[in-house]
Amino acid sequence: MFTDGLPFLIASQVVFILFNGFQINGLYKCCQNTKLQLRMHV
Repeated sequence: MFTDGLPFLIASQVVFILFNGFQINGLYKCCQNTKLQLRMHV
């Protein structure tokens, strides 16, 4: 039973890490865009 669930566990961990990576990437890009916009206004 444990060995059958192991691939699923690993897959879910990989998906979780990838999802977090994309979120952090998106937030970083959003911050960069906001900084650029603020610079243009000033």
